[in-house]
Amino acid sequence: MINNPKENEDILERVHELYNYICNNNIEIEKNMMIKISSLNAIYIYFFKILKQQNVLPFDVIKDKLNKRIINMKAVDEIDSFYPYYKDIHIASTGTKLFSIEKQYQTFPRSNSVYELNGVTVITPSQTISLFNSKESDGRYGGYHDDNFRTIFHSVYGQDFKYNYTGQDIKIRHINTSYKGIQTRGMTIEIPVPINSSQKFSLIKLNNQIKSLNQLGININIEVALLKEDFYEFYNIRCKNLDNLLDDLLIDDSLEYKYKEQFFIGESNIDCSYIVKKYY
Repeated sequence: MINNPKENEDILERVHELYNYICNNNIEIEKNMMIKISSLNAIYIYFFKILKQQNVLPFDVIKDKLNKRIINMKAVDEIDSFYPYYKDIHIASTGTKLFSIEKQYQTFPRSNSVYELNGVTVITPSQTISLFNSKESDGRYGGYHDDNFRTIFHSVYGQDFKYNYTGQDIKIRHINTSYKGIQTRGMTIEIPVPINSSQKFSLIKLNNQIKSLNQLGININIEVALLKEDFYEFYNIRCKNLDNLLDDLLIDDSLEYKYKEQFFIGESNIDCSYIVKKYY
């Protein structure tokens, strides 16, 4: 995998030409090799052939469209307790008010004990929702990321999704563990292609929080994957912050979404903060 596409345009262009030649001439290639060639071709298409940000709207229009989507969603207090996903909605709407990026990546005591604090963030086309994973029997946070993703998607869309994948939402896993005084902080970000401007705004605010933690000496190992609608990962990169990635994101504010957000659970993508200070 090529981590710096812009520094390897010539190589990727040659692979792109090879890919077209293979396809146009119906040449059979060993499966694993064809997967690699196809992946590199997808990287070339994304970074060099797609016209970037061809459907980006002015901020006032973006904000107006976003607010109209949110107004048409149901609020938490409008949901009947007999609704099948009422429990999930209650968990998600309460939990997202308690999430803090500072707490998520806090420094644990240097001891032989095991400490763990994991969580998730989902950035839908309209809202940002973050939850710590459920508490274990000893009172510490642990649990599974996918359980939280499922809770959030039940809460927002009122339905299940295979592999917790919608093709329109950004999914983030937060990892913070410590054992025998060695602490590991990680973040994985899955970004569908394309996203809208409000989702990018939320990523920018997340990036600002990441860099604030960096300035305090807290570094997070970040892995970002760009995904197509069919859950196919065509690009993966590791980084310390999102500075270089943000400029390369494909933005399309004319998207028509396959799944409609039924409930407003978190914060508007434009107004989200990733901090808990306003709830103190």
